[in-house]
Amino acid sequence: MALTVITNLLTVLPNGDEIARIVWGAYSVDEPTLRRFFAIHYLLPFIILALVVVHVTQLHTFGSNNPLCVSSKVDSVPFMPYFHVKDLLGILLMLGAIALFISIAPNSLNHPDCFVKANPLVTPESIVPEWYLLPFYAILRSIPSKIGGIVAMGGAFVFLALLPWISSGLLRKSVQPFLSLLWIFGLTYFVLGVVGQEHPESPFLELGRVATAYYFIFFPLCSLLSFFSFSLFRPRNL
Repeated sequence: MALTVITNLLTVLPNGDEIARIVWGAYSVDEPTLRRFFAIHYLLPFIILALVVVHVTQLHTFGSNNPLCVSSKVDSVPFMPYFHVKDLLGILLMLGAIALFISIAPNSLNHPDCFVKANPLVTPESIVPEWYLLPFYAILRSIPSKIGGIVAMGGAFVFLALLPWISSGLLRKSVQPFLSLLWIFGLTYFVLGVVGQEHPESPFLELGRVATAYYFIFFPLCSLLSFFSFSLFRPRNL
C-alpha cells in the first residue's frame, strides 16, 4: 500500500506514468518493484553509516558550531571519557527500551490492520504511514489538488530543513516573538500528527488545513523577524 502511494507521486511529473512504470519494472507494483526496494532498504543502512563516519570526521576536524558563535577550540573538553560515557549511556537506554518492547510487548506499536491477511483486492480504510510521517501525510491530504498536495508535502520537508539557518540569528538574540512562534509551530506539528492518523473528514480536515496554513506561514514570519530583529532588538548605547 505504502509503496503504491509513494510511487504514484511520480505520476504528477511530465511523462510521470512512464517514469512510474520504469520504477515499478512492470505496469503496477509487482515482484520486480519489491525486489528493487528491498535492495534499496538493504543498502541504505550502509550509506547512512558512511555519512555518519564523514560527519564524525568533520566534527573532530573543524569542531562543532553553537548558537553563541563561540570558538569551540577554546577551553574544550575531550571527547573521551566525558562525552563518550554520556553517549554510551544514551545508547544503552535506547537499546534497553527497544529490547523491552521486543521481549514484552512486540505488537503494542503496530496498527490493527497489520494483523489482517493481505488481500490485493481490498484496501484497508484506516491505513496510515508511520508516526514520524503523519504530519506530512496530513499536509498532503489537506490540499484538494493532487499536484498541490505533493508540492506542499515536499515543501514541508524543504522548509523544515532550512529552519536552522532561518532561526539561528533569532536564537542568538533570544527574540521573544520568535520563541512564541516556535512554540506555536511545535504545537502545530503535533496537531498535524494527530490529524494525519484520522479519516479525512470534518472536523479533522478543516483543522489540518488551518495547521498546514500556519506551518507555511511560520517560515516567512521567521525571515521577516530575522530581517527586522537587528534594528528592533539591538542594544542601545547609553
